[in-house]
Amino acid sequence: MRNSRTPKDSLVTLLENHLNRSSDPKQTEQQLIYEVVGEFIFQLMNQGHIPHHLLDTLETDLREEVLEIYRKKTYGTANLEDYRRRKRAKNKGPAPRSGRN
Repeated sequence: MRNSRTPKDSLVTLLENHLNRSSDPKQTEQQLIYEVVGEFIFQLMNQGHIPHHLLDTLETDLREEVLEIYRKKTYGTANLEDYRRRKRAKNKGPAPRSGRN
């Protein structure tokens, strides 16, 4: 069976993976987008040849696409640091209660 994932699915997954990494708490949105686009282009180049005259256009299109996906994923947060902080807090969940009712 062929891989049913589309390139956009792969791009979304890649962005989500980068969003959930918190190795650099001071990482900016632009740095995140730069890393995602670079890694995605690297993956595409490993799958096949991308003509050099199309690389700039591809990079521009990918930056715009990643920015749009980023905005949708982080809607309601002030910035990347705020998004990651809220995500960590949400994953921890409420503190368990010690007493019985």
